[in-house]
Amino acid sequence: MSSHVYHTVSHAALDYRALVAHLSRPELWPSTLHVRNQLLSPFGTRHFQQQNHDVQVDEDPWTTYLRHRPGAQVHAIGDIPRDVLRQPGGAGGATGAWALVLLYEFKPSGLAMGGSSASDVQYDGAANMSSPRVTMWLSTEASSPSPAEDALLRYIVLTHLPRAVADMGAAPGGLMRICGSHAGIVTRIQRWGSESGVDVQWNDVCVTYIRDENSETPSPPSQAARWIIGSLEREEDVKLVRDANTFGFPSWYIASRAHLSILLWDRQGDSAESETATRRYKGAAAGWSYAHEDFSVGSFYITPPYRRLGLGQLVLSIIEEKFVGAQTLALEQVGLSALPGPFFLNTEEGNASARALFEKCGLRDVRRTIWAGIVVKVASVTSSPSQD
Repeated sequence: MSSHVYHTVSHAALDYRALVAHLSRPELWPSTLHVRNQLLSPFGTRHFQQQNHDVQVDEDPWTTYLRHRPGAQVHAIGDIPRDVLRQPGGAGGATGAWALVLLYEFKPSGLAMGGSSASDVQYDGAANMSSPRVTMWLSTEASSPSPAEDALLRYIVLTHLPRAVADMGAAPGGLMRICGSHAGIVTRIQRWGSESGVDVQWNDVCVTYIRDENSETPSPPSQAARWIIGSLEREEDVKLVRDANTFGFPSWYIASRAHLSILLWDRQGDSAESETATRRYKGAAAGWSYAHEDFSVGSFYITPPYRRLGLGQLVLSIIEEKFVGAQTLALEQVGLSALPGPFFLNTEEGNASARALFEKCGLRDVRRTIWAGIVVKVASVTSSPSQD
């Protein structure tokens, strides 16, 4: 474990709106996009997105966040900027390295499934990805790594996370999933991890693409009339997506994103004389996508018979308006409507065809983002030190 103890505060000491606003600063953008939008994730659920009345600003967004993710932990660690604290006069600085660490379990809640409380919907929790998930953002990501950042990262991985996982009631030494963090974080963990008792069991590097505010969205192909446009509302649609999904997200998660999804069916099919008639037929599913909890594009997929028809551009043009609108509404519901809510997505670094499509559609490659599984081997874990 790291011997240095960093100033650490929980969500109770953080001003939610000030924190989201800080993470939206132009000089930090877009390195903060994933972690900022994870904080907004409750307001992207069906319960909030489909309210049929004037938008009401949530007066207690931290409580809403914990209703969405029961037992979750949010900590700021290091030289924390005073402007994100509830009591700015306390400890904290403005120039040193600091980090924001979100720890939570990947499981359904009432909010996620469309209700307003955990008792609204009962789902089988055995089918979820039970290992704790970690999203971490380090303040120097927007510039360049520094020795101070590396020391802080060691403290987070070797000391803070084992304690936090124990506080959640999970057994220390189990698998943790690092989600949506800068790829450089795992690169540095791999550099010193083995000697410190950290095993990086797997990692998937993705390219993050974003639509710049001044970038025009290309017009989709003029074949839109061929398609019936719906969403992933039926069980058979959810199963279709789950079975085709490379990363195997469970059915409950896909179903929870149905309100921010698109599914295209073939309205007419190819003519009976065509050699493709048995593969492109009336009612066939042609393509789909849904928004992840951070409002990024999830499960973007065109079925093999319908590729090379320009359908990818059409799907992107439809979901962009939908996903940006959802993100804008989420920001309005926490009283921050003036902040940016861009269209963005992640795709595997080696997926050349997808990357070519996204670049053709005017999206810009902005960083490498990683999802990884790590195990921190610790002999014993003491309770967390007192926090502000």
